[in-house]
Amino acid sequence: MKHIVVDGDCIQSIAAQYGFADGSDIWNDPQNASLKQLRGDGNQLHPGDKVSISKPKPKEFNLATGKRHKVVVPRPKRLIRLRFLDEEGKPMSGDYVFKAGDLERTGALDGDGVLEQKIPADITRAEVTIGQLRRTILIGHLNPLSDTDDNGTSGAQARLVNLGYATGEIDGQQGPMTQAALREFQADHDLDVTGELDDDTIAKLNDEHGC
Repeated sequence: MKHIVVDGDCIQSIAAQYGFADGSDIWNDPQNASLKQLRGDGNQLHPGDKVSISKPKPKEFNLATGKRHKVVVPRPKRLIRLRFLDEEGKPMSGDYVFKAGDLERTGALDGDGVLEQKIPADITRAEVTIGQLRRTILIGHLNPLSDTDDNGTSGAQARLVNLGYATGEIDGQQGPMTQAALREFQADHDLDVTGELDDDTIAKLNDEHGC
């Protein structure tokens, strides 16, 4: 069976959809070797990618008759790691509220302005509140920067937005706003200011964004 990747998909969410307890069972399947080599990271799939799905191996239990038994079925989870910086690029501090569907968790940013939460893999949207700041997080919507049908544009747009640059709609099109955002990013990081998504810009985007 082939699963066609859509926005919001990652290996863990695909695993949850098909009844696997761990996305590595799919990612490490030899049938997905070429996709694994192409993407490198199961959290950065591109819409249209094809993931091979084999039948999950059934679990066997030896249980005594005449008794009640509790069987716990693990749900795939994924780790969300977000770093919040102020306008000067310094780590933010303070307490946060993390909401995703019926899930609500509270905590405090660490010394690097980082929030970490492990959440069910089928959650694709969350809201984070830190004091007066409120941000909507689209989980699993980060497209790759290379080997895509839009030449990495949607992946670059998403990273630029996360870094505070205005690209307009994340649509995979290098329109005027996206080109202006690229030029601003390039100028801020001592790159050739071309407004184009060249190799040096891709490398710097990946480095600054962290993935």
